[in-house]
Amino acid sequence: MASQMLLLDNANVIKYDLDEEKKELTHLLGELRTLNEMQQDLGLLLNEQNENIDNIQEKMEDTAHLTVQANKELESASGHKIKMAPLAIGASVGLVGGLALGVPLVAYGFISSTVMGYSLIGTTVVGGVSGRSLA
Repeated sequence: MASQMLLLDNANVIKYDLDEEKKELTHLLGELRTLNEMQQDLGLLLNEQNENIDNIQEKMEDTAHLTVQANKELESASGHKIKMAPLAIGASVGLVGGLALGVPLVAYGFISSTVMGYSLIGTTVVGGVSGRSLA
């Protein structure tokens, strides 16, 4: 009888060990699946980040190109400004001179305000043309 109990006890021990190993392997398999899902998620995130980095690089290249174009346009506008400066200065001098001479004449009634308006236009145009031709 003692040997049967011993055998019975050994069988229970072996069965217990097998059940414990099965639980551990099942748990380990679950953790490996979780790890696999995490790696797949990480791969997707890396692909998305690569796309974002590519987009940023494209935007930087576009910005650099637009900056070069803007600098060219600024240089061109600067040249136009310099070309127009004598015209604007001449027209201003003509307008101020016409006002300085015309206002007293209108005030004392020597000329009408309509004549004054036309003469201001004339002095402004003459001043602008002469300022432009002096440049």
